[in-house]
Amino acid sequence: MNDEDKSVIFLQDQMDGGFSGLMDRYIIKDLEWMEVGSGAHAVATLADPSSEGMECNITCLFPPFYPNNE
Repeated sequence: MNDEDKSVIFLQDQMDGGFSGLMDRYIIKDLEWMEVGSGAHAVATLADPSSEGMECNITCLFPPFYPNNE
């Protein structure tokens, strides 16, 4: 399994786990990775689908992802 596949599984686990409350209410408008040492943080900008312009000022910082840690 490559690092990209691992990162998708990692994010899915985070969204289904500790971040499920946010993910149930908001949608991810944008997602970027910030490199941190030997890993990376996913940073998501969220949007409120119940808002007409989907405006929202919530940014979600996921825990660090270390692809080489099994």
